[in-house]
Amino acid sequence: MITTEKIKLFDNYKGDIDGFTRREQKSKLNLFEAHEWALLDSFYQDIELLNKRLVSKYYAVSFLAELRKKCDQDGLAMLTDRINCLTEF
Repeated sequence: MITTEKIKLFDNYKGDIDGFTRREQKSKLNLFEAHEWALLDSFYQDIELLNKRLVSKYYAVSFLAELRKKCDQDGLAMLTDRINCLTEF
């Protein structure tokens, strides 16, 4: 489950998983399940594509459904706030 704490850590390291694993405390490393860092990276790429309006409506709706499924309520709000054209979908 993607949470605001995970998003903030991802943002703090600008998506650099190597920097995160080298510098962060073990307790913070254990917050992430194996796939979640890559999932956040993928979410950020999709948000950029949405903001540039380079995806179909179907893709956007599917992406938003995946966000709802993989994020807690606060994490979902944090990520959807980054989508400039959310009302178009």
